[in-house]
Amino acid sequence: MSYVRKAIAPGEKIIYEGRLHWMIYGTSLGLLAFGLAFGVWTWTMPPNPIAGWAFLAIMIGALVAAADAWITRFSTEIVVTDKRLIHKTGFYRYASTEKTLDRVDSVDVTQTIAGRLLGFGTVLVRGTGSTIEVISDVDEPLMLRNALMRDSLARTARAAETA
Repeated sequence: MSYVRKAIAPGEKIIYEGRLHWMIYGTSLGLLAFGLAFGVWTWTMPPNPIAGWAFLAIMIGALVAAADAWITRFSTEIVVTDKRLIHKTGFYRYASTEKTLDRVDSVDVTQTIAGRLLGFGTVLVRGTGSTIEVISDVDEPLMLRNALMRDSLARTARAAETA
């Protein structure tokens, strides 16, 4: 059972479930591409045991980076309920942040050009008391922002109606 399923209160509804983007594997993909290019280059050279060990080290580095990214991606939970934001990271040892939606002042989204093209970015959730929750490499960050601001916009509309 996931952390969020255990943490939500009875009657609390999940509005949005986010995840990290597949680009979290970027380092391992870069190492893999470099390792393959290095392997092809060394294949054309005279046999050299140092080049073979270097190729092996690069490939092991790519495998370790991929395993780390996989654990990070599948152990991170980003959930917006009708009452709060829950962000949990970590596998064996984890850290979680829970922020009630009525304490969210603003939500900022930062995306690079690659992030805009591929659909990932960083979400900064500013709460009262100058607390900031940074969630990096979020898949579809604008959807997370919309889910977080939905409650805030509804409160603003209700306040305008009563005024």
